[in-house]
Amino acid sequence: MSNLKYLSETVVAVKQLHRAVKVRIYPNAEQSQKLSQVMGCTRWWWNYALNLCNQTYKETGLGLGRTALNSVLPKLKQAEETKWLKDCYSQVLQSATLNLTKAFKNFFEKRAKSPKFKSYNVLSCLESNPILSRYRLQPAVNLVLKL
Repeated sequence: MSNLKYLSETVVAVKQLHRAVKVRIYPNAEQSQKLSQVMGCTRWWWNYALNLCNQTYKETGLGLGRTALNSVLPKLKQAEETKWLKDCYSQVLQSATLNLTKAFKNFFEKRAKSPKFKSYNVLSCLESNPILSRYRLQPAVNLVLKL
């Protein structure tokens, strides 16, 4: 009790109010194509990184961390067969890496099942996409939200 600091001898309790806004977007054909491309890149990177983690674990018994996985991205963007990854923002791919490392952490702490490979599913891509989940839309997509 002696470590607590009191403001005028009373404890002030602060409640945070969390407010959510549900937004529905109606992209045109060009915007829809760009969103599909970004979600496809995210899904491809998730599967590639998961496969890389699984192979590394089988060979060495050690896993790959977020920094190690993110260091692979620039090499992939420069490679001829995967240069299409340059069309996707790096933050989106790094967010997929973060989600994958969290999934492995939860798995090893026995809070979840092992991470699985992703198939094409629009809803799962949208949920894991930081651009849409935080209502920050890419400039390249040019979507405007009306609230």
